[in-house]
Amino acid sequence: MVRNPNSIRPWQHVIEPIAGYLQLAYKMEDNPISYASAWNFGPQMEDDLTVEQLVGIAIETWGSGSFEQNLAQSQLHEAKTLKLDISKSVNELKWKPKLNSKQAIIHTIEWYKNTNDQNTRQDLMNFINYYILI
Repeated sequence: MVRNPNSIRPWQHVIEPIAGYLQLAYKMEDNPISYASAWNFGPQMEDDLTVEQLVGIAIETWGSGSFEQNLAQSQLHEAKTLKLDISKSVNELKWKPKLNSKQAIIHTIEWYKNTNDQNTRQDLMNFINYYILI
């Protein structure tokens, strides 16, 4: 069930902000005062997908599935578009996302699809190594 299929959100893989925070920590080690402020780590501003597009990519990657729109009248108001301004992180930390939203969704669904208790750690290490190299 999908509430607002046309809403735009800043979709990203969890490894992206982790990489950003690690870059920030590295910079703070030498100059903590200069970097002690708010930072955004997210997708590029032009990399926007709707909820419906995310669901479509997830269903296609998984290989099956469907969704319905929740047409209930008692829905809470939500912003149609949410984005993060990452220009400070790009300019001052020289950080930028390596994956676009579609790639992040595909990698996430593939991980869920292919991971089991026996190979979870190895799958994670393989993805971290892949991420470092891209």
